[in-house]
Amino acid sequence: ICFNYGLQYVVEEMLDCVKKMQQYEREIYYKLIAKCSTLFGSSMVCMYLCASTFMLGPAFLPVSFPFETEYPFRVNYTPMYVIIYMHEAFVGYRCSAHGCLNIFGALLLWFTAARLECLAIEMKQTTNASMLIVCIKKQLYLIRYAKEVMRNFRFIVLYVVGTSTFVLTLCGIIFLTDTPLILRIQLLFASISVLIEIYIYTWPADYVKDMVN
Repeated sequence: ICFNYGLQYVVEEMLDCVKKMQQYEREIYYKLIAKCSTLFGSSMVCMYLCASTFMLGPAFLPVSFPFETEYPFRVNYTPMYVIIYMHEAFVGYRCSAHGCLNIFGALLLWFTAARLECLAIEMKQTTNASMLIVCIKKQLYLIRYAKEVMRNFRFIVLYVVGTSTFVLTLCGIIFLTDTPLILRIQLLFASISVLIEIYIYTWPADYVKDMVN
């Protein structure tokens, strides 16, 4: 996952911080984990369930493969059909796995929010100017850390927003046409999945923004 130095830095910083965390920090981390674990778990289930509905589509729809594709060669004999079907199934589940990658970016944002919340507790306990200066330095450092996280995932977020907008628009247009029930179910799961992908980022991003402000 650590495909560049910036991402490797934020991940190593998170691991190092977790190893050195104190008891009150542990409680804050557990609180945020409890807050977002249900969403993260259900989103992964929904994404793979969405892929599964497409994989099972040929069993209920008059189509040969999970995706509406045409090939410039014969596919109506068993070995070729199995190979193409497995290939499309692999692509579908790989797309679901890519959607789950968004959870990793959201996890780093939640970690940043947790550290800011820990810092807020430290600032409440300051009793002199030197302790306040230390807290301010930590705050500036955490703001830079948050910017580094956002810098590493900004293009992924842009891709998610663009793809989600396209998918939702396409699903809305298809819903207006006379389509089979199973296809509507597939489109419904696809729409829910892309909406969850957007929400996965917006929720922790708003939380971090509120903590910084």
